[in-house]
Amino acid sequence: MEQLSQIETFLSLHQQRSEVKHAIPGIHRSRLDHQPRGLGKLHPAVQQTLNDFLFQPALEIRQRPSHSFRSHLVDVGFLLAGSAIGSRDRRNLDLCAESIEFLHLGSLIVDDIQDGSEVRRSGKALHCLLGTPHALGIGNWLYFYAMRILSNLDLSETQRNVLYEVYVETVELAHYGQIMDLCIKVDRVPYSQIDTLSQECIRYKTGSIVMLALMLGALAGGADDEKIQAVEELGYALGVYLQRMNDLGNCLGSFDPEKKWEDLVNWKPTFIWGFVAREYGGAAVQQLIQAVRELPNEAAWQAWLDKRDLFDEAKAMAEQDFEQSLQTFRDTTQMSWNDLRPLAQLKERIQKAYG
Repeated sequence: MEQLSQIETFLSLHQQRSEVKHAIPGIHRSRLDHQPRGLGKLHPAVQQTLNDFLFQPALEIRQRPSHSFRSHLVDVGFLLAGSAIGSRDRRNLDLCAESIEFLHLGSLIVDDIQDGSEVRRSGKALHCLLGTPHALGIGNWLYFYAMRILSNLDLSETQRNVLYEVYVETVELAHYGQIMDLCIKVDRVPYSQIDTLSQECIRYKTGSIVMLALMLGALAGGADDEKIQAVEELGYALGVYLQRMNDLGNCLGSFDPEKKWEDLVNWKPTFIWGFVAREYGGAAVQQLIQAVRELPNEAAWQAWLDKRDLFDEAKAMAEQDFEQSLQTFRDTTQMSWNDLRPLAQLKERIQKAYG
């Protein structure tokens, strides 16, 4: 009996979706009857090695509890295209969802290495389990694996070309954001740059991936150019909103309490710094810098907070900015509020997850 490629075997393990329970059997088979070009027929020992040291570690962290916001965004993007989901579409959407989740997973693995984070999804970060070189190899592979999944989509050549272009551009932009996130230290940049750098870092690092998730669904739904452009801007806005909620939750310790203040003490250009610079001014920024330097002793941090309604005011700004973007999208597309209900429900999930 001919052995299946281990890559094909690995793909077949991901047919279920956390958000969508009715995936079609055999979803990943359409263009993976053969191994990737250039591999040739894999020796059983090679298959076993890849299974033990590449596929299984990736699968283990993929199956840990997660919000799966990005895979759900694919379905929302399709609905924003104004199409009804058929069996062909369901298969395409499940493939897109798997792709975006693995792309995101790869970014998390690399991000944990770069930040020195020890925890991911209620377990040890992969580099803590396997070592940095090994984990880095898996994280990098997932960027390409996510693209390979998209090769199975049943789309026209034009749709496929646009999709690949968006994917590659998104990964490029996300790396810009990651470099900014790693290298910008808020306590070392001019006050006048803090707000801009914080906003652009969030837009590139997180906004681009959320945008891609919505765009994959809209492209699979056959959205026209005008709708695609509107979905792109809405995707960035939703990604910025998600990251802002994440940044607020990190300071509150409302999720992943072991990561509380991680972004603050690493001086990352987060929403908190941008908001304080924009709304409270340079003196407040300097006071916050001094308070953060004393963490985890939180006396100065708490004293700084007691003088301001930071979290409620920052959350209100995030809400207002996203609602404005949503209204712009609605004005452009003439979609009803009822049509946008799935997006509103997803936004509520984000609020609950990070609140």
